[in-house]
Amino acid sequence: GCIRHGNEITWSQPYLADGASVQDTITVRATGAGLALVLAEATSASPDPNPFNNISLAVVEMTL
Repeated sequence: GCIRHGNEITWSQPYLADGASVQDTITVRATGAGLALVLAEATSASPDPNPFNNISLAVVEMTL
């Protein structure tokens, strides 16, 4: 399940072991043509020795 707050959508993943990764596919329906900025960030209650590898950013061109 996910939670929507305006234009922001948040969801949780199950526990991941050290060095593990997860890949999600997000499908959106554009209401108009243009560019969309998509930001994904992973957070954890555990200390992270390299927090700078927890962010992904993409610019997506929306067409109708």
